[in-house]
Amino acid sequence: MSILEFFAFSTALIGVVLGVLGPRFTWPWWGLSSFLYAIFFTNLNIMQVLHFNLFLLQGAFGDGLAGDLKVPNQEN
Repeated sequence: MSILEFFAFSTALIGVVLGVLGPRFTWPWWGLSSFLYAIFFTNLNIMQVLHFNLFLLQGAFGDGLAGDLKVPNQEN
């Protein structure tokens, strides 16, 4: 396991642990993990997996930012 793969796995694991046990603020960890995996798969020349990770990266930052910017529904 390379150092890059180790950090990609670690950030993904942190995202899962925060999602299960913590404040559910997981999109930055998901995005960072997808970005690191994208670099890793580019180095291995596995383009199909790279395209899938770019899709996940868009989902992490697109949905994550949109979800965090929503105003919570307040009842009177």
